[in-house]
Amino acid sequence: MKVFASRAAISLILLLSVYIPPTKAELISDADAAAQTFDSAPFEWAFGQVIDSITVYGNKQTKSIALLREMELRVGSTLTKEELERDQRYLSDLSSIASVDIEVVPLESGHCALRLRVKERPNLLIKLLYPVLEYDFDKDRAKYGVKLNDRNFRKQLENFSIDATRNSVKDDNAAIGWSTAWLGWRHIGLHARASYFHRSDAPVSASILEQVRLVTGVSLPLTKSRISFSQLLGSVALIRNRVGGADEPRETDVLISPVVGFRFDSRDSSLKPRRGEYFYVTVQASRVINGDGSTYYWLGNGLRVFRAVSDASVVALQSELAYQFGKYPEYFRFGMGGAGTLRGYASGIFRGAHRWYQSAEWRIFPFPKWFFTVPWVGLVDVQLAGVVFLDSGITWDNNAEFTSDRFHTGGGVGLRIYSPMQDAVRLDLGFNRRGSVHGYFSTGIRF
Repeated sequence: MKVFASRAAISLILLLSVYIPPTKAELISDADAAAQTFDSAPFEWAFGQVIDSITVYGNKQTKSIALLREMELRVGSTLTKEELERDQRYLSDLSSIASVDIEVVPLESGHCALRLRVKERPNLLIKLLYPVLEYDFDKDRAKYGVKLNDRNFRKQLENFSIDATRNSVKDDNAAIGWSTAWLGWRHIGLHARASYFHRSDAPVSASILEQVRLVTGVSLPLTKSRISFSQLLGSVALIRNRVGGADEPRETDVLISPVVGFRFDSRDSSLKPRRGEYFYVTVQASRVINGDGSTYYWLGNGLRVFRAVSDASVVALQSELAYQFGKYPEYFRFGMGGAGTLRGYASGIFRGAHRWYQSAEWRIFPFPKWFFTVPWVGLVDVQLAGVVFLDSGITWDNNAEFTSDRFHTGGGVGLRIYSPMQDAVRLDLGFNRRGSVHGYFSTGIRF
C-alpha cells in the first residue's frame, strides 16, 4: 500500500481548518457554477443566432486567448445547445479555473453576444514548489524530494514542471518538462522533456542502472472542431542507458526512438468527462545507434469511453494495449499492477513483453463543488467523487501464453478529491481473487 504525505493532503486539511463560510452574495453568485450540470434552458431563445462577440472578464492570471481558443464556439458561428454546454463544462475543468458563468446577450435580430465571467483559482496553488514524501509498503521504501508544478505557465495554460527525488535505497530521479497545446490560434501541440535516473544497487538480472532521456514532440491538427478533434502525433527521443546486473557486465546503449501516431478526442472535459470518446494509436521504433542490438518496434493503443448515467454519475471504460515486435531486451518488459494499471495487486508485480488491461468505473458525484474562502489565499473550490471499479489485464511474452488463466482481475472502491492543489487526488482500495487487499494514494488523472 502506498501512502503519500503530499501537498494535496496537507493543503486539504489546512483548507478545512481555516474555512470561512462564504457570504450570502457569494453563495448566490456561485450557485450555477457549483451545479452538477450546466442549465442552458434560459438561452433557448438564442439557439440558431449568430455570435457577434465573445468577451472574457474576471481573468487576471490566465490570458483571454488561452480560454477563447479552447472553445468550440467562435465569433461568426451559430449558437447551439450542444456547443454551449460543452464549452461551459470544458472551461470549468481547466486547471486554473474555479468556475465559468456564461451569459448570452441579445443584439440585433438574429445576433447575440457571449459574456464569460471567470473565477480563477489562487495562483499560489497553481504554481507552487512543494515537498514530495511517499512510502511504499509493498517494497518497504520511502521516497522524498521536491517538485515544482506550474499548470498555467506564461498565463497560457501551458505545463512546466521540475522534480528531483531519491528513495531509501538511494535511487535518484530528476526531470524537467514543458508542454503546450497551442501555437497562437493554431491547435499545434509541442512538448519537451529531459530526465535522469540512477539506480544504486545492481540486481541479479540485467536492468537499467542509469538513464539519460531527452524527448521532444509535436501534434498536428486534422480537424477544426474541438468537439470531435483529431491529431497526428510525432516525437523523437534520444536515450542513453547504462545496463548491467550483479552477475553480468555493465554496458552502455544509446538509442534513438521516433514515434508516430494518431489521436481522436470527443470528450467534453479532460478532467471529469461526462460524455465522449478518446482513442489513440502509436508506433514506436527504438534504434540502437551505439551498443549491442538492432531496431525494436512496439505498438501502443488505447480507447476510453464516457457516458453519463444521471446528473450525478458517469460510467467510464478503458482499454490499453502495448505490444512489442521482435526480441526486445529484458529490461524493456512492461509491468502491470498498481494504481495506474491493475488495482488489487502490488505495483509492477506482473511483467511481460506485451500488456493489455481494461478498466470499468462507475463515478458518483454526490455533492456539487464546494467553494471556500481561505485567508491570504482566496477562493478555493473542492469537489468529491466516489468510484466503484473493476480492472482486468494480462502480460505475456509469446502467443502461447495468451490464455484465459493468465488474466488477472481486481476490483474495489475509491475516493476522488478535485481541487487546485492537484487536479485530482485518488484514493483506491483494491481487492483480488486471492483475497489480498491493496491501498493506493496517487495524484493526477488515470483516465
